[in-house]
Amino acid sequence: MREELLERARKVGIPLFRDEDIYEALLSFCVKEKDAGKLRELGKRLFVHLGGFERLTDVTLEELKSLKGMDEGSALFIYLMAQICKRGEEQRERARLLTGPRAAGRFFASKLSGLDHEVTMAACLTDELRCARCEVVAQGDAFSTEADPYDIVGQLYSAGTRTVILAHNHVTGDPQPSREDLMVTDTLLRSFKRAGLVLLDHIIVSGDRYVSLAANGHFLGEEEKIREIYRPRPAGDGDDEMPEEV
Repeated sequence: MREELLERARKVGIPLFRDEDIYEALLSFCVKEKDAGKLRELGKRLFVHLGGFERLTDVTLEELKSLKGMDEGSALFIYLMAQICKRGEEQRERARLLTGPRAAGRFFASKLSGLDHEVTMAACLTDELRCARCEVVAQGDAFSTEADPYDIVGQLYSAGTRTVILAHNHVTGDPQPSREDLMVTDTLLRSFKRAGLVLLDHIIVSGDRYVSLAANGHFLGEEEKIREIYRPRPAGDGDDEMPEEV
């Protein structure tokens, strides 16, 4: 039975499986019952009970054990799968909370490291400083980015964005800001302010290293305002630490 399901998965691909088929495939690894019809019925029963995958991450072990035909080992297997999914969701959500320079630096390093040309990205934030979307706003070659500050502001303003963290990468291996980086950042700050937008930070990434211009005092008179809005997480959570690069 399991071999038939695996062969089917190889041929048509898991994305083409119905939800109940995925439950059936999972159950085939742990259910003692080998009758194909009973296994299919249990997969369908689990699908109906959980509403597809809607309640999967909230289901309890006792709830699973109470389902007709579900033995303790199978219930534990499904419950562990649900907890893995839940932790994955929580970790993705935490990764998108850009409440301090370290969180922002790690977020952009995961997206920009390893590129062979310079790219400027914008993280558009909610009021809770969660990244609602992240998009490329300028690209260049291995030595510089063709980043027009006015064009960047225009793109973000027309998209309805109000709070932003910008980042770009250095292919050279050194994340320290160049004179041009500082000049462009200064122009961006003025342009954002005129448009009624808030630029919280400009992160420079090189490999797994990064520099926060806001954290390192390059936002001139905006620094006090940035410190009011760009708040770190509560002490002990780790994301309130400054980047290693200074």
